Amino acid sequence: MEPEIFRATARYLSMKSLLCDTRGVDVEEQLGMFMHMISHNASNQDLQNAFQHSGETISRKINEVFHIVPTLAERFVKLPDSTHTHMKIASDPRFWPYFQNCMGAIDGTHVPITIAEELAPPYRNRKGTLSQNVMLACNFDLNFTFISCG
Repeated sequence: MEPEIFRATARYLSMKSLLCDTRGVDVEEQLGMFMHMISHNASNQDLQNAFQHSGETISRKINEVFHIVPTLAERFVKLPDSTHTHMKIASDPRFWPYFQNCMGAIDGTHVPITIAEELAPPYRNRKGTLSQNVMLACNFDLNFTFISCG
């Protein structure tokens, strides 16, 4: 996440009183803990080491951020219009009516990577080379709607 986007998100959370500064942890640090946890699959112990707070404080703050995620989703996530069938489907008799409720396509691939030898074992694929597994979803306008790496 870009620093200016992170700061704007923290300001939004403060302005809407979704998160508040506490005696030991400000909104930016709470958001930072959450982002670190979800981006690195970090455990409570990892967060304790990185942010120098007790396990109880980490747990409490992560739960507070988790509880506001649905509110953020309502504000920032636009769900697709399920009643609209894309013209590429509706206008082609090969696809209509078989794909009338289809919103896009999903595919995956292995992207070759270079990584330090001591970090390599989790990235070794069945063919013995190093790669990162990536799954992508896109709509019919070729816009990515979901990306999963790992």
